[in-house]
Amino acid sequence: MRALVIIVLALGCSGNSRTEEPDFGHDETTLEASDATGGTDAQKEPAVVHEDFRVVYGYRGRPVKPEFNGKNDLFLADARDADPTNDISLTEKALKKVDPTLNCDLGCFVDPYLRWMVVVTETSPTDGTHTLKLGRFGANLSLNMMKFEGLTQVKHLVFAGNYLFFSRPQPDCVATEGPPATCYQIWRLDLNNLADLKQLATFPTPDSLAHSLFAGYFTASDDGTTLLFMNPTNISQRVYLWRDGHMSRVGDPLCTAKDPSGIPGKCGSTGTLSTYTEKDPVAISPDGKTVVFALVEGDELRLYRHDLETDTRRFSVLLSVPSPYQANKCYNREPWQYTAVLPPLRFSRDGKDVIFLGYAACGENQQKPWTNIVRIALDRIGTGQKLTASDLKLVTDNPTGDIARCISISYFDLSPSGQYITFIGTPTIESDGKTPIKDTDNRHRSDAEVYVTASDGSSLPVQITNSLYWSATTVQVVMP
Repeated sequence: MRALVIIVLALGCSGNSRTEEPDFGHDETTLEASDATGGTDAQKEPAVVHEDFRVVYGYRGRPVKPEFNGKNDLFLADARDADPTNDISLTEKALKKVDPTLNCDLGCFVDPYLRWMVVVTETSPTDGTHTLKLGRFGANLSLNMMKFEGLTQVKHLVFAGNYLFFSRPQPDCVATEGPPATCYQIWRLDLNNLADLKQLATFPTPDSLAHSLFAGYFTASDDGTTLLFMNPTNISQRVYLWRDGHMSRVGDPLCTAKDPSGIPGKCGSTGTLSTYTEKDPVAISPDGKTVVFALVEGDELRLYRHDLETDTRRFSVLLSVPSPYQANKCYNREPWQYTAVLPPLRFSRDGKDVIFLGYAACGENQQKPWTNIVRIALDRIGTGQKLTASDLKLVTDNPTGDIARCISISYFDLSPSGQYITFIGTPTIESDGKTPIKDTDNRHRSDAEVYVTASDGSSLPVQITNSLYWSATTVQVVMP
């Protein structure tokens, strides 16, 4: 799944310099990482990147520097180079050279081939939609802004394949029951032919609009052939898929409580209100045959595997606790267990493994959550039973506790080969680039930087950005 899909438009970039997917091939890595109980980091060496790829990351000014506070910028880094002074500001290098009035304060986004750039020029204070400008990169990151007027009232956007997908509110869309809901038009722009702008669908579908909390977010397969939607309500979650011009529901709804009469596909109307959102993690396999997603159903945190060819759904349990889940999740878990899975959810390039971001804000980690990037073999999802620590292979192996070495991770992306992962996490190194941050320094709780590591868990993550005045907000792998 495209990394860009979870980047909210408001998380943009700015013009301040620091003074401070098509198939990319097969994943050749082997799973020799530590299992979920951890404890092998002492034998690992820092990651050394041998693959040629670039990392685009958003930087937001921190309050410690008033003139940078709230400002944003978008930077380009070579993943093989851990010296952040070599990183390139796309605002200064590309955007301001074509139009000095343009900046990334409201948002800037690039496609996975670094051919296109979208700039947010206006955000509506009433509905949060955006007006965008589209630019095309040339040689040496020169940028040519296109005379294209179709990118208005945009709520969410995704680059995938040779397309730009986006959603915008649908007027005169009214739910027949429940609170007011909003429909969204789903559009596709062919980047090889800007005259080809098509509305693909409207979502939620008429039969799923009642009580919907959907607000325009969706994800896409790397090649742009498939779109995935989550349609939450207060008591249920539904997964939908668009492909070949058709929108279809993926299996029955997931429920906070089953219907007491046992009617298949119906949720109970009583019980704990859900924590379901449209951004619950979901992914589709490289061959387009399997959808995987993670969420809480009843009192269990589950990984689901849905076979699209047979329309069968299976799951495995990451955590099971007494009811209610939210109140008891921290008190009924083993030390290795996570209480939530955060987006993104990704497949390895060969489709054999699923990679997820495990999260637990319990005990000493209530203020600074304990997180890890974790791999699980796809064939381990679907037993209907509880997973064990040995089922999980750690890509990162963070210790618990309110300490600097506990890197709290918020997002990750895969390199083109799948052999490396870049992620956003709290910093562990001082701004001098070598001194470990002290546990008493609040920066390890309030700041975020970019790391790179081996996706098989065989190396220690290397922090490749570092600034007292800027904090990483987004990260995306792009082709060189």
